[in-house]
Amino acid sequence: MYENSFAFDLVYRQGEGSRVINKWDDFMSLKSVQNRIAQLGRAAASFWSCAFLLAFAGCGLFELNHDDRIVIGKSIDGVEIYDSPAVVQNKLGKPASIALGDFAGFVYEYRHGALAGLNVLFVEFALPAHDQVVEVTARAPYSGTTRLGVGIGSSKAIVWMALGRPDAASVSTDWHRFGVRTFEGDIYLFNSSAFVFNYDKDNLVESVRIILLRTA
Repeated sequence: MYENSFAFDLVYRQGEGSRVINKWDDFMSLKSVQNRIAQLGRAAASFWSCAFLLAFAGCGLFELNHDDRIVIGKSIDGVEIYDSPAVVQNKLGKPASIALGDFAGFVYEYRHGALAGLNVLFVEFALPAHDQVVEVTARAPYSGTTRLGVGIGSSKAIVWMALGRPDAASVSTDWHRFGVRTFEGDIYLFNSSAFVFNYDKDNLVESVRIILLRTA
C-alpha cells in the first residue's frame, strides 16, 4: 500500500510573521498569489548564487561531475507533471513494480540501474479522464543530480547556494513498514509545480520531489 504523499504540513514564512498551512489546498491557493513575487526574488538572488558557485567550484565544494538528470522547475529524468503512463514508460521503460494507494491512482516504482530510487505517482483526472503524473520522487540510491551536482546526499547549505532561499519550508510525514518518518524540507515554487527538498537529521537531502500545484 502506497500512502498519499500529499499529506504534509507546510510552514510559509512571509516578512516578520509565519503561519502553518495544514491543508494542501490552502498551499495551492497561496502559491498563485506568491509565485510571481517569489520568482522575481529568486532571480535577483541567482546572480549572487552563480558568483559563489563559480568561486567554490574551483575549491571542490560543488560536485562538477553532474549529469543534469534533475532539471529544477521542470523534470526528473525527463518525467514532467501531467505526463501519461505511456509517456513515462517511453522515457524510462517499464517500472519494476506498480503500487496501489489510498487515492485514485498508482505509483510506478523503479528499483534497478540508474533509475533505482525513482517513484512516479499518477492520479486520474476527471477532465480529461486519464491518468497523469502529479508527483515524481527520487530517493537513495538514486544518483541523478542537477547541472551543479545537487542531488541525494547534498547538504542543505549547498542546496541554498545553488538554488537560493526557498519560497517555503515544509514538514513532511512518510509512512512505511517501519513506522512514520518526519522530514523538514524546502519548497521552491514554479508555474505549475513545486520542487521539494527533504532533509534527514544531518541536514542532507533525503529526497527530491516534483509536486503538482493546483492552478485554479
